[in-house]
This record gives sequence, structure tokens and C-alpha cells, in this order.
Amino acid sequence: MAIKLCSGMLTSAVVKIVTGRGKVIHAPYVQQFDAYRNKFKISYAPFGSRGPLNRTKLFIAKKLVT
Repeated sequence: MAIKLCSGMLTSAVVKIVTGRGKVIHAPYVQQFDAYRNKFKISYAPFGSRGPLNRTKLFIAKKLVT
């Protein structure tokens, strides 16, 4: 199901770009959709996955798991 949702969102973005209609979300913004809870969220991710905040979260998560 996730693959079909992702391909649908990507196709919609491509159609928006080609036709010049609507706003397209791009980096450093992130789109998240939870199909189970039917919630959609757009958040800001400065520096992407290599940012200091995300590296700190990953470090803490690794320590908790191991």
C-alpha cells in the first residue's frame, strides 16, 4: 500500500510541475502521510538527514536499541 501511495504522490507532483498548477513541496520540507490514521503532515527538516538534530536523534535511538 505504501508504494502505491508514494507513486501516487509523486505522479501528482509531476503533473503539477508539467501543467504549472498548484504548489509543489520540495526539500528541505518533508511530507508524511499516515494511511491508518488518515493524517497528513508537512514538516521542515533543515540539513536533511545529516543535520545535527537528526544525527542526535539517531544516536539516541541506537543507544536505546543496543
